[in-house]
Amino acid sequence: SYKLGDFGLASGVSAQSDEEGDSRYLAREMLDKPIDLTKCDIFSLGATLYECCLGGRSLPGCGQEWQDIRDGKLLHLPDTCPSFYRILREMMHPDPKKRPSANEILSRPELDGGNAFLHSPSHRKTMKRSLSW
Repeated sequence: SYKLGDFGLASGVSAQSDEEGDSRYLAREMLDKPIDLTKCDIFSLGATLYECCLGGRSLPGCGQEWQDIRDGKLLHLPDTCPSFYRILREMMHPDPKKRPSANEILSRPELDGGNAFLHSPSHRKTMKRSLSW
């Protein structure tokens, strides 16, 4: 199993830092004043999973491709389970109001509590390829 952590951004309570995080995983609305930070988190998790499915290719930190991703223009991922790809697209939807909540994602029938997806042959192939980097 895998556990996502603080991505090296944690600091002591007394530390003064204006660090915003890694722009590769940043939801566009974070550049303004976001209304719902949980929807920004859903985008960031979706971007992290999307990058895993790219098989070693990093997400851009800026530029046209960065803009395209935030406009919902994701690359076709032929080795990724179609239902998982749909969930990624929802998680990275340009409109934060249209992104699912964490509970909505976890209750998706195609995930079957994670069991159906995690044990599918196509997912094992994708994750093995993706995590090899």
